[in-house]
Amino acid sequence: MRCSFIMLGGLLLLLMSPIALADEVQTHPTTAPAEKAILKHRFPPGRCVVTETMDLREDISVDKQQLPTRRIRQTVVSTREVSKARPDRSREIAISFRTIKQRMQIGETEIAFDSEGAHEQQDQNLRRIVQAIRQCSISARIDADGNVLEVKGTDELWEHLTHQVHFPAPMLKQLRIALVDNLMNRIVRDPGKLLPSRPSGVGDEWKVTTRLPAPFAGRFTRKYTCVLKEIRRGGSERTALIEFNGTSRAEKGFSLEIPPHKLRIHKMHFKQAGQMLINVQTGTILHRSEKQTGEIEMSVSTPDGQSDSIIFAQDMTTECTVRLQDESQGDPGPEGTPRS
Repeated sequence: MRCSFIMLGGLLLLLMSPIALADEVQTHPTTAPAEKAILKHRFPPGRCVVTETMDLREDISVDKQQLPTRRIRQTVVSTREVSKARPDRSREIAISFRTIKQRMQIGETEIAFDSEGAHEQQDQNLRRIVQAIRQCSISARIDADGNVLEVKGTDELWEHLTHQVHFPAPMLKQLRIALVDNLMNRIVRDPGKLLPSRPSGVGDEWKVTTRLPAPFAGRFTRKYTCVLKEIRRGGSERTALIEFNGTSRAEKGFSLEIPPHKLRIHKMHFKQAGQMLINVQTGTILHRSEKQTGEIEMSVSTPDGQSDSIIFAQDMTTECTVRLQDESQGDPGPEGTPRS
């Protein structure tokens, strides 16, 4: 069972990407006159290819005994189709996952998966999970302000996944919060949460506080400081470059019963730093990169009084690139490039 909780710690770190609801945005404009831009995340109609990469290094200790370092590299390529606005100004966003690659190293052991590779060369557990993800059709209907009105396909996704992962029911409930229930908010709403609430110019600074329900951690609070660093011009288009820094903390004392064990989170603290590039006219977030470092301290106890103290120290870099696709470019290839 200890191995399951160590794997759970890895999931915690991977799932701590923003699932945020912005409670407060404070903008502090510079006093000098400057070109101002309205920065709002929007979804223009059409098709785009989204490439997301993650590189995670994780050091794990159990009762102060250091375990082999874990390294995970992952690439996910998906396509997003956005419909034209309906009479009520709502739009539909359809998402399909095309390529999923993951390589995990623990000491000398390596587990790898590539959805474009030969099945017999893949880790079979990962292959079954990825198959479930790729076979599902997921879509959302959003209003003119980007709020999610309706989601389709996530129940089917979860049903497929639960046939492939075998965790106790309390753990599955928490995983559903992260992987399914908040999926569309993470894709649709969260990327724009760091944008300012009023027109901003180069040098303007604003602060964002977000509070969110987090799997296995109760509530999570993030505080960001953002700065508009540059407004770029390319022909008739303008793009805005934003830099951000932040900290994240979980509530203390969250616990979860997974009979016969009890899991308690004692500390969950991260620091983030990154950049975001947004097209001012279309509202498309073209690129986002982020580095996150931090620790999770947790304990796992049994009814007979035995307890393990587990610490996960993490260094993670993520990157997301959005490329708008013309119909003439055809179907995206394995790495999000057009097939010839």
